[in-house]
Amino acid sequence: MRITIDSADQPFIHRLLGEEIGQVDTQSSDTRLQHALDIARQQKNHEAELDWKRNAVFLALFIFLYAVLAPSHAGSHRTSTQPQKFGVCISVPC
Repeated sequence: MRITIDSADQPFIHRLLGEEIGQVDTQSSDTRLQHALDIARQQKNHEAELDWKRNAVFLALFIFLYAVLAPSHAGSHRTSTQPQKFGVCISVPC
């Protein structure tokens, strides 16, 4: 399989391999190229795993904060007279 290299990636590939390449053959016998492709695949997989873990942590944090803060916020309105005054302010200008 041949992969065309974008012009934005050309300087990186040139520094990596020491020569200008317009297309990359994934079946190439060039060990430097195979090593670079293997590292790129590993990095992509690692970043995908980190994204999944980060999203799971943020979801757990959101659920925890919602579970802890929502009842205390709702409970403070039930015990005070503020919601009644607020309702009056909505219907009649304060």
